Order: sequence, then structure tokens, then C-alpha cells
Amino acid sequence: MNGVTAIMITGRPGESERNDRDNDNRTATKNMKGSKRVREKSMPLTAEYAVPSEGEFPEVNNCQMCQGHERHDAQSRREATELEQGMAAEIGGTEGHILKWQRPGTGYQQVDDKWQQSDIQWQQPETGCQQVDDKWQQSDIQWQQPEHKLQKVDIQWQQPETKITKNTLLLHSCCGPCSTACIERLIPDYKITVFFYNPNITDDEEYERRKAAQLQFLNSYNENLPEEDRVEFIEGEYLPEDFFRVCGQYADEPEGGARCTECFRLRLEKTAQAALGTGNNLFGTTLTVSPHKNYSLVSEIGCSLANKYGLEFLDMDFKKKAGFQRSIQMSKKYGLYRQNYCGCSYSKYMED
Repeated sequence: MNGVTAIMITGRPGESERNDRDNDNRTATKNMKGSKRVREKSMPLTAEYAVPSEGEFPEVNNCQMCQGHERHDAQSRREATELEQGMAAEIGGTEGHILKWQRPGTGYQQVDDKWQQSDIQWQQPETGCQQVDDKWQQSDIQWQQPEHKLQKVDIQWQQPETKITKNTLLLHSCCGPCSTACIERLIPDYKITVFFYNPNITDDEEYERRKAAQLQFLNSYNENLPEEDRVEFIEGEYLPEDFFRVCGQYADEPEGGARCTECFRLRLEKTAQAALGTGNNLFGTTLTVSPHKNYSLVSEIGCSLANKYGLEFLDMDFKKKAGFQRSIQMSKKYGLYRQNYCGCSYSKYMED
């Protein structure tokens, strides 16, 4: 039988008494159907019990064992309530069958009015554990961390090569010893080319000695310089007759007079012309390192020639900052020949 069962009582009561009990049973059934707790929490109950055969009950004809109909009705209502709660009912002293029902959504069931753990095995969702027989056990699920490989890229960053382009300078040199201190001061800022042009050295042998001293210094000094900074050498045309042509008329002038002025002009103008021919926009001279040379005069001639040829003149007094003393030190260091006169035959006679 499905649903909530009605209570059956054996015997032969009177017709009116049977009608009263039927009404009571219908009332109990109605109350059970309206029970909110039964609808929400319980599955449909299946009551399975055997109806005792006639003769198995004690004599209860006309409800003689009951103390009146009211007491019997109250017992009937209590038994109906017990059935609603899923408990076994005893009817007329006879034990009915056990009510077995499954609690929905759990791994438990009620057997003999006791909760017992069933053999339901279920897997905890989305975990590596499972519940077996009410105990958590680690399953064999192996979860591996996704492998994140970081690859080290060998980035080789190279400092961009910064090349400082130096201004090129064509530097007139009167001799090796005078050029030493001048070149040392200028080399950090200029790419230097020495222009050895000195027709005023009228003695051929003296000329060769001074040229050799110039080359000796440059070869030794360049050994300690980077290749891009090494000083280059250009020899101008050696023509003493050009000197005599320009300065012969001033043969009787004292040293440092008009003859020296024209000698400076001759050599500086040839240097300016060589600068144009070699692509140098800047030219200068080592003449100002000597204490015997007039810096203001040399500066005036150089600047006028720069304007004439559209060039720049390196207007620098190398005597300053002990330039002449430094040239003496460096001449000794490199073992350079030092002359004792300017170079022309006129100055030599005067020195003698």
C-alpha cells in the first residue's frame, strides 16, 4: 500500500461505533496529508505490515479491552501520528512490520529506527580526496602544477660607440723641440698634422738636423697614442731662395725687426695655402712658444691670412702655462737636438 496507511482494528463493533472510528481515521489521514513537515522532509512512506488473521487478537469484541470509545479513539490518533513519524506501530498488542525508508540526498538510511552508515561511496567533487566509509582518504588523483618555463635570453647590449670627431689642424712647426709642448697641449682636442716648412734655415745641413729631430719626436710620441690620434707629418718645399727673395732687403735689420716680420708672413701664408690644399679649415703655428718671438705680431699676421683665405687661425700663445719650460723638459726626455739660433744666416752672424 502506498502513501499514509489507515489503521486497521479487528473485531465486530456496532455499526455506529464503526462509523465513528472511520470518521476518526479520515480525520487523522487528513491531518497527516496537511502536515508541512511530512511534505518537506519525508519521502512517501511505505508501510508494510501484515494484518493478523482472525483469532490472533485477544477478544476485543465491542472494544471490551478499551475503557470506552474515547480512550480507543485517542489511541488511534496516537498510532496514526507514530506512523507519520516513520516509527513502527503496535496495533492491538501485535507488532507490525518495520518501516524502512531512505533519507533523500544522504548516504544514510534508517533501519530499525536507527541511523546507520550505508555503503554509499562518493567522490568529493573537484578535490583529490574521497570519502570512503565516513573517512577521508587521499585518492590517487595526481595533480601537476602547470610547468612554467622561463627562458633566459642572453641579450647582449653593446654601448653604442660614440666617436668624437676632432677638428683637424694643420700646425706649422719651426722645429722639433718647439713642437713638443704645443702638440701635448693640443692632442686631446685636435687631429694634428705637422707642416714642416722652414726655408729660413738657409744651411742645408742644419735643415736636415732639425727635420730629423722633428721626425724623432713624432715617431716616439705616436707610440703612446691610439691610431686615430697619431700625429701626421707633411714637409713643405724647401727653397731657401724664397726666403732671400722676401727678406734679403732687410739684412741689416736687428733680430725681431722687419726681417722677422716678413719671415713669419712667408711661412704662415704658405701654411694657410697648404691647409686649403689638404682640406683643413684650421691652421696654427708653434712660433709663439719661444720667448724670442712676438706673440702679438704672429697673432695679427695669422688672423689676417685666415680672413684672406677664408680659414680659421688657432690664435694661441703657447708660452703661457709654462709652455717654453715644458718644451725644454720634453726635449730632454726624447733626446732631441736643440739649435742655438733661429735658422737664417743673418741671425747666425749676429749670434756669433
